[in-house]
Formats: sequence, structure tokens, C-alpha cells
Amino acid sequence: MRTRGVRSSCAHVALIAVVAGGGACTERTAAPIDAQASMLTWERPLVLPDPRVAQFVDFDPLTIRERRGGFAALDRYAQQLVLFDSAFHVVGRRGRRGGGPGELDGVIRLERWRHGLAIGEGRNARLSLFNDDGDFRGLGGSRYYGTPFAIRDDRTFATPSQLTTALAEMASLDERTRRTIGMRPPATDPADDRFVGLDLVAYRPDRTLLVLDNRNGSLHAVRDDGQMTAQWHFPAEWLTSLRSRRSARVSTVEAIAGARVHGAPLFKDLSVTGRLALILQPLAPHCVLLVDLSESTVVPLHASTPDLHDALCRAESAVLTQRDLVVAVNDSLLQFVSPFRAQPTVR
Repeated sequence: MRTRGVRSSCAHVALIAVVAGGGACTERTAAPIDAQASMLTWERPLVLPDPRVAQFVDFDPLTIRERRGGFAALDRYAQQLVLFDSAFHVVGRRGRRGGGPGELDGVIRLERWRHGLAIGEGRNARLSLFNDDGDFRGLGGSRYYGTPFAIRDDRTFATPSQLTTALAEMASLDERTRRTIGMRPPATDPADDRFVGLDLVAYRPDRTLLVLDNRNGSLHAVRDDGQMTAQWHFPAEWLTSLRSRRSARVSTVEAIAGARVHGAPLFKDLSVTGRLALILQPLAPHCVLLVDLSESTVVPLHASTPDLHDALCRAESAVLTQRDLVVAVNDSLLQFVSPFRAQPTVR
């Protein structure tokens, strides 16, 4: 792993350029909130076994996702989709810089769905679709504005809303017009409204959309009709501490960079495996959180050494499977034994 520099240690407060694309959204669904809020309770931290480290000297695989037979990441320098086998050997590269079919430009996010892999391209403002073997399968019709997104098995596309009143925008992957769903609770701190559009989203097995609010630090499950079916909240004292540490980090980065930080969301990545949500946040001590949505519990995942734990706090993405917990940081992938195997009784 590279030594920690400004880019790696402060990636969560990098200057984020998000294109506000509310123009494609023409309809609002404002179903009433009918969800009992659950307060998440903290379990004892789980110390992970030492990982296997796969290091790459030519690119930073910071967008790790699972695929059939292995994993995938984005090479932001070469503008390519990189395919790994289950042992993290590179088995293929797909795409090249450009705007044509199968070409990529401004790759921002990589997401897994039933039919393969979807890449969000900032400069091309589109979604490019590939199968698990990296074969180009076409373009999504819904315009891409640089935000997190999720795709359900039935080709339903969801992304955080750019509005302060709605949680998410949704459409068929082949449609341009999107509708808003869910009623967004008011921001705890009105200054956090600048993070609208940076919420994290993932589909749950019951087909509801899970939205991790990057302003208030709460989780919401929302149906297609906008009905909020469940809510989970982190303890207020933890969120207060997190916000305080974020403010201190932002001030430090602004002093070093001599520029204003425009985006410092609380959380960096969200993935869902069954009833479990894996959340990354950048501020020690608890940077990797395993949330049991059924039991409303949080298990912090810690590494065995300070250097490894620091790496977890600098991670940009992670993926949890029955076999592995893979964390992407700098030019390395850290392959931990999955908590499913490390502690079978973990909730």
C-alpha cells in the first residue's frame, strides 16, 4: 500500500464535482411515511484476521465489486473495466477512452446487478453495461449525473434525489424520465443540504431501495410507490462525534490545500448482502460497519494492526460475500476472511 498522502488520507473530502441533473425528473411520488424507526445498537467490535494483500503498481482499483467468477474494478487512468479472478489475478481489461459504444470516459462508479456490471461515466453522462465476462451489452437510456446508483434485477434504476424533499429518483434503465420517491426528512444541520445527491443507495432482497442519508446518517427502506417501510438511526452521540471529527478533518484539509472543500459526506460506500449492510466511513475508530437490518445492530469491523486499521479508514469501497470481505485502498486490495466465516454467529 502506498504511504498515506493528501489524496488517499482525505479522499472523503476531495472536491466533488456533482452535476445537478434535476431536469430529467418530472414526477414526484410523495407517499406517507409508515415506518417504525429503529435505533441501531452497537455490538462488540470484531477483529478481522490478517488479510491477503494484492497490490497493483499500474492503477488504483478503488471501485471493487463482485462478479460471477471473481471481482471487477475501474482503472480511472486507462478508462477501463478490469476483471479479476477469485484470487485477484487480472484476467482481462475492457474498454478504452472515448465516447463510442463500449468506450469509457470519466468513469466514476461501478455497480453489480443481476445481468452483469454497470459503469457510471461522468464525462459521457451515461451508464455503460457489461456482462460478467466484460462483454459490452449496451447503454442505459437514463442519463447519468455522477451520483451513486443501484440497478435492480428487473432493470429498475435508482439514484439519490437532487431535491431536499425527496429521497431518490427511479426509472426503468431504458427510460430518460425519472420520478422521485420517498419523503426526505429535514437535515439535522441545514448546512448539510449541500450533500444532497450524495446519499448511498442499494437494493435489498425484498426489492425495496435502501438509502443511506449522507446528511443525517440514517437508513431508509423505500418501496417503488414511495412508501417508507423501515428506518434505522445511528445513536445521536456517535453521529455528533462523527460530525465533530469531520469538521476538524475538513478544516485541516482546507488549510493544507488552500481551497474550500465542497463535499464531505459522512459515508463513502454501501453494499447489501442479505439482511446485512456493509458501510464505509472515513473517520476512526469505526470505519467499517456491519449493520444487521433485521436485528438493528452494528458490528464495527477492525483490523489487527494500527496500519491495517488506518488502511480501512482510507478505503474507498468494499464488497462482502459469503467467502470474502474485500476492501479497496490506494493501489491494493485487502482480502479478509468474511465475517460470515470469521464469526458464524455474528449478527
